[in-house]
Amino acid sequence: MRFAKNVMGLSGEDEAALAAAGIDALEAYFKSTGIPMTLSELKIGPEHFAEMASHANADGYLKNAFVALTDEDIVEIYKDCL
Repeated sequence: MRFAKNVMGLSGEDEAALAAAGIDALEAYFKSTGIPMTLSELKIGPEHFAEMASHANADGYLKNAFVALTDEDIVEIYKDCL
């Protein structure tokens, strides 16, 4: 909510609606500047996901994250980013 108000200049009292509007505004800004929004736009495909996940989770780095993630979990996240 603070991000939406202080950074994106939005207003409103409904916290959930304001948070969603802030996310939408940030996405619109990224698109307006040409920032790639998906892995596909960066020409990164599924053939790279296992290696990327291994690097992201080196030595089980993400096992103690807020939600523990395995390499397989990370690959599924990458699939959602295509």
